[in-house]
Amino acid sequence: MLGFFLYFRALKYSPASIIASFTFFTPFVTLIFIMLLLGEKLTALDGVAALLILLSLPVQRIGNRSLSKRRSE
Repeated sequence: MLGFFLYFRALKYSPASIIASFTFFTPFVTLIFIMLLLGEKLTALDGVAALLILLSLPVQRIGNRSLSKRRSE
């Protein structure tokens, strides 16, 4: 519930394209909570998945910038 509240609150102050990119972090945050709260150990596959999630945000932001430049030309 808190996540949805924060998501919609953020939409009030920022463009949806930026806020939507942060939804990619949901699985990563879930992994962190599983480790902290349940004491689970990450597998190598979990680590690779977390890395891909963390790298996806800069890639998407670069794509958004290039798309914005093309639209403004």
